[in-house]
Amino acid sequence: MTKTESFEAIEKWFDELNRATNNINKILVGNKCDLADLKITTEQGRDLAIRYGAKFILASALLNRNVNEIFSTLAIGILI
Repeated sequence: MTKTESFEAIEKWFDELNRATNNINKILVGNKCDLADLKITTEQGRDLAIRYGAKFILASALLNRNVNEIFSTLAIGILI
């Protein structure tokens, strides 16, 4: 959520994943959402996740916000 360069690279990464396989669970994590000077909005993250069929989760490792949810969502996706 703080680096526009990383956000702009996500489309390339999703395209590479989709070329490799379409049968994959994807989660786009908006990290460092605890910071005040965010460069990427929540709406931009959600829109990109929707475009690529991914779930979107805002997270903060510093505050331990949604960290468990990320791993739980991945694990459930693998098991189903």
